[in-house]
Amino acid sequence: MDPAAWSGRQSLVEVVRLGFRQIVLSGRHDLSEADWRGAWRLLQLVREAMGVGLRVNWYGSVPEPLRPALGHLDPPLGADGVPAWRAASDPYPRIRFGAGFAVVSRSPEDASVLSGPAFELLWRAWPAPTEDWSPEDIEQLNSTGLICLVGPYPFVTPVRYRVMR
Repeated sequence: MDPAAWSGRQSLVEVVRLGFRQIVLSGRHDLSEADWRGAWRLLQLVREAMGVGLRVNWYGSVPEPLRPALGHLDPPLGADGVPAWRAASDPYPRIRFGAGFAVVSRSPEDASVLSGPAFELLWRAWPAPTEDWSPEDIEQLNSTGLICLVGPYPFVTPVRYRVMR
């Protein structure tokens, strides 16, 4: 699959409906300052694929500062085929949106409900980056681990799960 041709979450749902459980991204994808928007979109694809039950195999690299925030996502494979980190069998954190609130699970035992300003920030960030956030907004969610900065773009880290029928 070519990440540049990805047309959104619904296209991944169709892949699952066809019976696939894994996608392989074509090419090598090195997340770097040269193309933060492309890096953000690639990470969005990996996160959304995991949310519909697909594993993602991709070759590339992730800058060291981003790795802790992305450790729950499928890692890139190096040239030798070795993953950059151990892939999570059940990725956390997760997020589920409700009417005016979001439930964030950081582990099977630890869930919290966000509402008010924190919820509004997450809701605005989904699914596209917002470049007009104030530094205070970004710092608030960055400090909670719910977003990480991919260059200038806030990336919502939790995997969003939905029932697909």
